[in-house]
Amino acid sequence: MTSRTSSRMRVRRRAPTGTWRWSLTGYWSRVGPASAAAWRNCRSLSRKRARSSPRSTVLRRGPRTIRRASLSAKMCRKWKRGLEARGERKRGMPRMIAGKIARGVFLAAALASLGGCALADVASGPPPSLYVLNAPAPDMPAAAPIAAAQIVVEAFSAPAAIDTSRIVFKPSANEIKYYAGARWSDRAPRMIASLLVETLSDTGRFPAVVGSGGQAHTDLALSGDIRAFNAYRRDEAGFGAGATKIRVAFFVRLVRVRDRVIVASREFSAEADAAGGIEGIIGGYDKALGSVLSEIAVWTLEQSVVAVPPES
Repeated sequence: MTSRTSSRMRVRRRAPTGTWRWSLTGYWSRVGPASAAAWRNCRSLSRKRARSSPRSTVLRRGPRTIRRASLSAKMCRKWKRGLEARGERKRGMPRMIAGKIARGVFLAAALASLGGCALADVASGPPPSLYVLNAPAPDMPAAAPIAAAQIVVEAFSAPAAIDTSRIVFKPSANEIKYYAGARWSDRAPRMIASLLVETLSDTGRFPAVVGSGGQAHTDLALSGDIRAFNAYRRDEAGFGAGATKIRVAFFVRLVRVRDRVIVASREFSAEADAAGGIEGIIGGYDKALGSVLSEIAVWTLEQSVVAVPPES
């Protein structure tokens, strides 16, 4: 009776909250309010199961009988392990939170430093000057016919080095630079397409000329590739330290809209001298581009009359 009572006393003994005890899984763990309540529930289930079991007097030998007594003990053990795992996670939470906070602080400091650098760059100098080019007045023959086709000017494609608002300078055949403190008012392909629409419209020979965003019904589409749109210095051997020149080169296609058949295609190019300074560079671009756009306007009129003959 004494040993049975002492065993039961050992079974009923409960570790006080906030102390350390030997857990059911064989590890030391800290007893908190939640785990203490779970301990009491497990002991209660174990005692109820033990009273109804004929082997209770044999198996009741101490706290480890919970592991062997019955299915209720197994359930308690799983429950207890879950609580202990949750306790381990809770104890690891402060370290995880501290690590995340430290990483967040470091990232915020890095972004702030980058933002400070960007603001410093902007504030360190004046904003870039913006430049525009002008559509030429097309020199059309007096006997030029009136076209019946309506034209849509699609966006021109260009290499990434040209598809920008920066003004390109090529110091050599394999090197590209940009003029500092100067920009086009728009990306070069969009600016060129807009000027081409204006040039074709100014001829007065087409019933309608629209850009790629227009909703009008059209007969022919004008598209192309920008192969050169840059300034460079050239001497007798090619690129070098000579006078600055501007080169503009396009490959243009005239496409029938209804079946996307290429009606005609041709390459256009022009060069112009540029005076010193950025103003002289812009003037050279204006001359070279104006010459190319005028040639494209005359050629487009000739080809559109052939592709879509006027009604007699």
